Amino acid sequence: MGVSIGTLIIGSLYWDPEPNRARWRSERLDLAASRNVFAPIRYGRRSDSRGNSYTMVFSEALTRQEPHMGCAIAIPCARPVHSIQALVEEAQHLWAAERTRDSFNGRISADWGCIALALNPSRCVPQELVDGWSHRVFQEVGYGRLCRAEDEGEIVNASGFLIIPWPPRTDGLPLELDALLATATDPTIVDGQYPSVQEIASAWKQSTGEAHVEYFWRNRECGITTFQDNEIEKHLNESRSA
Repeated sequence: MGVSIGTLIIGSLYWDPEPNRARWRSERLDLAASRNVFAPIRYGRRSDSRGNSYTMVFSEALTRQEPHMGCAIAIPCARPVHSIQALVEEAQHLWAAERTRDSFNGRISADWGCIALALNPSRCVPQELVDGWSHRVFQEVGYGRLCRAEDEGEIVNASGFLIIPWPPRTDGLPLELDALLATATDPTIVDGQYPSVQEIASAWKQSTGEAHVEYFWRNRECGITTFQDNEIEKHLNESRSA
């Protein structure tokens, strides 16, 4: 029997119509089995490719602040994993989708983020798979060197594991997967802090970011949300009515 692997998705990877991402979703994921789950996410990374507006990141501090947990989407991979080679292949496909490419580049990380693995503590994942994942991560130069706020611990450890509670489904049922792959991106931290809600909304009001505000609205439509959303929406609506 194989290990059931899924992908924990935040942001545009779920809805972006870009062809390579759309192909990855249709070929590598069981989209019909998508589930909304709670996850420690916020807007926190300033993205050059999105007009210097903000995209979502995982935040370790939110794991200790239950009211501030957001909602992400967990989707099973279309195939179970029977070996470390198969697990790494799923990670490489995910990384290619993040890079909007249809080919591997021999890596599962870059200076802006990395693929990490979360294990279900109620399941027994073979130790050879756990050790094999860490061995693969150790081969990555500069893996997991993500910024963090002054009150935070690491969100991805040196062995390649995502340091978050196992994501519960929003409907109260357990998420029946053995493990999840996820992309952790590097947040933009200034003076030890994440951007404020006003800074986040203001970035979408700028001429460079205005064309990318769809990122926020599409996330909302798809049920990918943060504790900041209502305040962000308030600021955005104020600019519309001004």
